[in-house]
Amino acid sequence: GLLVLDEIHEIAGSEWELRELVSLMDARYREERDTLLIGNATRDALSDLLGPSIVSRMRETGGVIEFTERFRP
Repeated sequence: GLLVLDEIHEIAGSEWELRELVSLMDARYREERDTLLIGNATRDALSDLLGPSIVSRMRETGGVIEFTERFRP
């Protein structure tokens, strides 16, 4: 049930890619399925990349966890 999309910052941002991503995210939202997006981007950069529709879904059903420091064991 869980879909993990890693390296989300690597999408080119073409209209087709964004339309497909929004369609996928909307379908998972309607089906109440969990989705995890992972990327090397700041919160603002991620918002700019994904667009308002996906960001709205993220705010409504989940959130953003931003790691600002490198992990040191």
